[in-house]
Amino acid sequence: MKINLLVCICACILTTATAGRTSLAQTIEWDHHHGDSTTDTGAADLLQTTDGGYITVGSSSGRWETGTAGDTTGYIVRFDRNGHFQWDRKVGQGASLVSILPWQQNGFVVAGTVVDSLYIAALDSTGRVTWQRRQPLQGVRVRASVATRDGGYAILGSIQLIGSHTPKGFILCKYDAIGTLEWSASRSPYSLVIPATLLQGNDGTFIIGGTAMPDSSHTNSAVLLYIDSAGGFRRAQTIAIGDFSMVDKILTAADGGYILGGWSSDTTFHESVFVVHIDDSGREQWRTESSASSAQFNVVFGSMTTMSNGDIIVAGSRAQQDPYLLRLNSQGYITWDSTYPTDVGHYILSLVRTPDDDIVLAGSALYPLAPSDVLLFKIGFAISAMDGKEACPLKLDLR
Repeated sequence: MKINLLVCICACILTTATAGRTSLAQTIEWDHHHGDSTTDTGAADLLQTTDGGYITVGSSSGRWETGTAGDTTGYIVRFDRNGHFQWDRKVGQGASLVSILPWQQNGFVVAGTVVDSLYIAALDSTGRVTWQRRQPLQGVRVRASVATRDGGYAILGSIQLIGSHTPKGFILCKYDAIGTLEWSASRSPYSLVIPATLLQGNDGTFIIGGTAMPDSSHTNSAVLLYIDSAGGFRRAQTIAIGDFSMVDKILTAADGGYILGGWSSDTTFHESVFVVHIDDSGREQWRTESSASSAQFNVVFGSMTTMSNGDIIVAGSRAQQDPYLLRLNSQGYITWDSTYPTDVGHYILSLVRTPDDDIVLAGSALYPLAPSDVLLFKIGFAISAMDGKEACPLKLDLR
């Protein structure tokens, strides 16, 4: 399903540079939706291919016209470099895919959940399954995966108690290059842990980001759990931000240490985003938090990446409707933020930086009277000296 949207945005965005004032003009180069009239689809993760195209992974579920739950399957969609649909595949009956990683000979590895099982599969460049593995675990839900330094893969999942909808703990599983389980880890010092993201750190340690309840105060703090390369628990670290906060993304910082991105909420459920830089020892170098009274009010964190100059891009959605971007320099100062109004909901979950330093975002296009679609759209950046003038307006054509 495709809808043409015409949006006029008066965006007067300035950033300060040591050589004077510059303007960062943003244009939505294309905006594509893919789906059908009977099932809900969406993208949870995004990979740029070696030929400049894109692959999204997510799920396809339900019979929308009858209101029944229907069957859920993992859903993979291939787009060309301009966002045009090329092919789609459904894999893993009952699967919900959340992660995609590059594999040999332009293939890829996907990870997700299949009915109380961890699911991992390798596919070739045409989407044909080469191998797939399932590991039964009661109450598991896969959250993230990473390619490991030894050529294997690590998958992070949350564990729910039987009869409960709230995750209780985590499971980290390490696989070799052909999907054979090598070890698993689940030790934590907290009674409640909800994992969200995973990174293999500079020294080979696995860093899990999420939220935890560290004491009896019934407030949840953003948390990092450190697991060594053999699956042993090393240490834990909490980061106090708001009444409830979660680390949703971890990146390696260009100047050392790590960039943490996530969201926080106060007691009235007003959500905002945060970015924190820590060194290799976990010491905080700087943090940037949005304010509930600012333009970033009720922003849902989607994902985060770094640019070639060390800047940080945070992507998400505001009021579960409009795409939102926040840009910070490497010292944590916000250089601009921008919202892109749309007349259908754009729920952003993933993004990639292209070799040209543009941004491609993926997620779900939400319609009030139709099933959701896979969403993929590209925002281009152009920097030019403005001599103190403002570039305004921008006319954006969303397709």
